[in-house]
This record gives sequence, C-alpha cells and structure tokens, in this order.
Amino acid sequence: MTRGARSAALALVVAVTATLAPPGAGAQERPPEEPPFSMDQIAEAVAADLNSSVLFRARSSCISFVVDATAERRLRAAGAEPDFTEALRDVCFRGTSLQVTTEPAGAEVWVQGRRVGTSPWTSPMPLARNLPVEVRLDGRYRRVTANMVRDSLVTIHFALQRDTLPLPVGLSEVELQALRGQARGFDARARPAAPQPPSPGGSARSVIVGGLVGAAAGIAVGSVACRSTVDVFITDTIGDIIFERANGTRQETNGGCVGFSIGGGTLAGGLAGNVWSGLTAGRRRRVYEQELRVHERALARWEEQRRAVEQLRREEERRAERARLAARNAEIAAANRSVSAPRITVEGPARMPRAVMIDAATR
Repeated sequence: MTRGARSAALALVVAVTATLAPPGAGAQERPPEEPPFSMDQIAEAVAADLNSSVLFRARSSCISFVVDATAERRLRAAGAEPDFTEALRDVCFRGTSLQVTTEPAGAEVWVQGRRVGTSPWTSPMPLARNLPVEVRLDGRYRRVTANMVRDSLVTIHFALQRDTLPLPVGLSEVELQALRGQARGFDARARPAAPQPPSPGGSARSVIVGGLVGAAAGIAVGSVACRSTVDVFITDTIGDIIFERANGTRQETNGGCVGFSIGGGTLAGGLAGNVWSGLTAGRRRRVYEQELRVHERALARWEEQRRAVEQLRREEERRAERARLAARNAEIAAANRSVSAPRITVEGPARMPRAVMIDAATR
C-alpha cells in the first residue's frame, strides 16, 4: 500500500473512531454535514480492509459517485466483495445529478436516446459533456444538450408547446349537394302508414250463405222439375156395376223429388260459397301484398329523406365545432410562438436516497 493510501485509510479510521466515541470522551463535535465520500476514498478504504466502517460512515455522509459498471470494476479491483458493492447501491448520494421538469408534467424523459422516466425526474449522473436530454408528450418534443457539472445538481426545465386540437372531418361539397337533393320535400309528419292486413276467416259465413241460396234454388227448381200431370178419374155406378171414367187432368208435385232438390241445392250452394270465399280471400291477400310493397317503397324513401336531414343537421353542428376549434387553434399557435427556451440551472449537490441511476440501461 502506498504512503498516500495508508494516510487516507488512517484518516478514515480516526474519523470512524471519533464518530463512534461516546460523548465526553474528548472527541471534537462532528460537523453538521460532512462531505460525501469519493470513489478514491471508498476504494482506498476497501483496500485497507475497512469495508464495514466505511459503509457505516457512508450511510450518513453519502457518496459522490454513481455506482455503475465502471465503479463496480474499480471496487472489485480494490478487493470489494459483491455484497459490499450491492450494499453500496443503497447508500445515499450527493454529487452530480440531473433533474428534468416540464410544464405540463408527465412528459417522457429521454437521456442519451433512452427513455428513463417521466417528468419530474431526478437521478444521479456521471460526468458528461453535451449530454442530450429530450422530453416528449403527445407528439410534441423538445431537446437540449447539457454539461454535467461535478458535484452539482443540473436542472433543466422545459416549457412544452401546447398541442393543437384535432378538427372533425366534414363532408365534401358533392356529398352535401347529394344530401340536400335527398332531403328535399321531407315532412316528418308524413310517415307512410302501413296497410291493414285482410281479416282471416269468412269461409263459414260464405258456406252458410251459399247453402241458403242453394236451398232456395233447390226449392225453385224442385217445384218446377218435380211436377207431373196425372189423369183424374171419377167413380160411377150403374146398378151394381162400378166403373171409372176420365174426368180431366191435374198437376201434382213429388215431395221426395223436391226434398232431394233442396238438399242438392243446399250442398251445391255451400260448396260454391266455400269456393267463393277462397277466391275472395286470395284476391284480398294479393291486394294487401301489393299495397304492402308500395308502402315499403314509400317508407324506404321517407327513411332515406329522414337520414339525409339528420346528416345535414349533424354536418351543421360539425361545421360550427370546426369553426370554434379553428379559432382555438389560432390562439394556441400564437401562444406557442412565445414559449420560452429550455432553462438550465446549476445548483449545489442534492441529497438523494440512492446512488444508483433511475434508468438501469444507462448504468
């Protein structure tokens, strides 16, 4: 071990002893806040086998370097175990760090081309020159390069431009003309009424009426067809001798024939009434179906006009909304022209809970 390393290790031992000494033991009062440990100090303490002591001291005084891959290699070369390096990651940090804030908050923060979080964002950073820092929010972005100053908190504040509002898509003039032609003459109260369907049945009534008509026809036919002419004889006697002699003719109606005629007429009338009922029902159904087709065409035309009127009404609302949003976008564009440039400030080192960068990809 070199003389400088031994001196640094001895200084660490004295400092740790003074910290752990009980009150009144003659030790001087510790300053309110000691400077953080550097990489060289930690590496020299590890080489002097003072791992536990320097880790205990660093938890209160913090460290001033980022525990990244470079620091891990340096500590392993000094003899540090993996457990010591892992414990060092949870030690507080006071050194070079970067803070990114945006207005409005919630923007994506990109450092060296990697997404590291959302604003507001703060993390330890290694020393670097011309470090690219970018913020993105809803298609808007701003970018700046900054130098990481040793033992300082570099703050970058971005005032983001406001995004313009999307305008609703409207119809073309050709489409508007077509809609106006469809809506011409529309009357909301003139909705076509549906035709009434034909009443079912009617067959029994037609059979009864046909039967009555057939019976009447049977009576008429029977009274004519069932008549016959018969000779009329009278009986006369001469003494004990009885004899008949013709005395003209007369018309007689055969009751059985008339009854058969009435029955046949009733049956034929009933059958005819049933056939008539079927013919008239089919005709009524055909008339109804024709009226229904006419009604459906008229209703389709009325619905087409109604939809055209509704589309024209919505288009008027969209045009009014587009005019309002266009005026608002003009105000936003005017305000965006006065947005200030990113503001970079350098302050004293900020105490952070851990010495590991927030983004693991940049370690």
